[in-house]
Amino acid sequence: MIKIATIEDEENIRQEIVRYIKKGIGSIEGVEVDVYESAERYLLVGGRYDLVISDIELPGISGLELGKNKREQSGCVPRFSNITL
Repeated sequence: MIKIATIEDEENIRQEIVRYIKKGIGSIEGVEVDVYESAERYLLVGGRYDLVISDIELPGISGLELGKNKREQSGCVPRFSNITL
């Protein structure tokens, strides 16, 4: 199972990211995409992911801070991609 988390505070962009991911991997079985509206929600609810796609400019904890925090907590971080639109 490949697990992907997306973190984006704007609903319309969240939907586009998920649509794009599903379009690109729609034929691949065993891929799960979870969506979070904030870094805080991701930290509270999120589990282990193979890839995290995060907006850079989020309310509260930024995407950059999130990557840094995850690395400090566990000593490693999943593949982490920051985006800004």
